[in-house]
Amino acid sequence: MDAFEQIIGQLLVEEKYWVRHSVKIDLTPEEKRSINKPSTLRPEIDIVAYNTISDPIYLLEVKSYASYRKELGKHWRNGYMQTGANPVTSGKVQGFHSD
Repeated sequence: MDAFEQIIGQLLVEEKYWVRHSVKIDLTPEEKRSINKPSTLRPEIDIVAYNTISDPIYLLEVKSYASYRKELGKHWRNGYMQTGANPVTSGKVQGFHSD
């Protein structure tokens, strides 16, 4: 876990989230095939955050500004995220789920 992950985790704790860092996921061979990664090792989620009051669970892959400054620079101007730069809808965030 790097310093940036620790900072994000602490911010979530201060907002009353239950937080766990570096959570490894056990996937069955069938689940690996379903996400088109049959030879993947155990994936790791940087931060799992759960709010017991409002009940959401967040699975976060945390990257520091330094590692994404070129990408972020395309979307941020004057300290504000530009319209259409949502990382979820623009395909910048990847995830998987199981029903």
